Amino acid sequence: MSGIGRGAAWGLALALWAAAGEEPGKKDEAVPKLDGVWTGFTVLGKGETPDRGPVHLKLTIKGDHVDAERLDNQQLPMKEGTYKITPGKPMEMDGTSVNPRGRGQTFLGIAELSGDTLKWCVSTPNNPRPTEFETKKPSFLVILKRQKE
Repeated sequence: MSGIGRGAAWGLALALWAAAGEEPGKKDEAVPKLDGVWTGFTVLGKGETPDRGPVHLKLTIKGDHVDAERLDNQQLPMKEGTYKITPGKPMEMDGTSVNPRGRGQTFLGIAELSGDTLKWCVSTPNNPRPTEFETKKPSFLVILKRQKE
């Protein structure tokens, strides 16, 4: 698996999870509701081709829990976790999970929700929060669409 593919699969499975929170002083900004099924891709560059990429994903989000799977029949290193959203422009979206060795990992990210499209850029663990929506090491960009039930 390529570096972008593995990092994206790992991070997405970890970073789109859990209870939305609010930061003091930002109570007037709404925290989006992400419950539902989301599908999409890790994308290259700034997302010029949002309908294809190195990793095809499906996320099921309910409350503070997310289950993730790859739709190309490859394994994700992590399959579930939690997330926290801090409102803002862009909003901060950080994910946490426990790896197979029992260690907690946090992925710092930024996100933007427009209708039923979620654009999320996240760094791999122990790296700073990205400042722009673009796949470039050590971060990657994921574009997901909410599926209709």
